[in-house]
Amino acid sequence: INNMVDDYIDLKNKIIQQIEGMDELSHYDVLFKTYIEHKKQDDIANEMNYSVRQVRNILSDAKRIFAEKYKI
Repeated sequence: INNMVDDYIDLKNKIIQQIEGMDELSHYDVLFKTYIEHKKQDDIANEMNYSVRQVRNILSDAKRIFAEKYKI
């Protein structure tokens, strides 16, 4: 079990580093809040003063760019 926890922590840290490598700040913010902080889109929208639709569009663009950048 300890090895599984260590692997999970290593993977989470790798993903955080990859998210931090995003060039656009809004992409970073939405990815981090969604996948690391596990926030809902309406909460992210309120925090960032965006509409939920804007958050969805940013997340969609960010995921596409992330996948291209990291060959996922």
